[in-house]
Amino acid sequence: MNEGFGEIMINFDKVELMEIDKDDTPFQAWFNYNISDNEIRELVEDCENNDNTEFNIDSDGLECSLCLTMYSREDFKLEAFVTDENGEQEWFVINRCIIFGKDYTDKIPNYNELMEEYYLLAATVNELDINSCYTYNDFLELTGSEDEAENLFDMVDWQHPSSLWDELDTDD
Repeated sequence: MNEGFGEIMINFDKVELMEIDKDDTPFQAWFNYNISDNEIRELVEDCENNDNTEFNIDSDGLECSLCLTMYSREDFKLEAFVTDENGEQEWFVINRCIIFGKDYTDKIPNYNELMEEYYLLAATVNELDINSCYTYNDFLELTGSEDEAENLFDMVDWQHPSSLWDELDTDD
């Protein structure tokens, strides 16, 4: 099956999943794109025409990989990189915004579970960020005065405000 992005066509019969990177969000899926040197050159030429960019792909022994960045269940960005026989690489964007990338996600085992993990991780990170914030009232409650709250606020860098307050209190 082929899918077109402008003039750019991807032959999904030649796309196979290599790995999924879940270390950071958004998640990324890496695919081998098993096409010939001439097909790679055509793909690069199509991308050059779409982006008005020129890539330097002159040698043989080319390999093409695709990177699908998954922002949500239905929002993706597709990039490709071509490696020549000397290890030189060119990166280019094939499509900045793919909606409903089913042809890609069908190649990812347990895609729905993967996205559930992604949303859980994102929710946990957001919850941690919210729970680690301190308000003016937190500083005021801890110190008991506006002047001391402002001084403590100006002094805090990496430590918990109450730890620094206790440390200052014992230094007096």
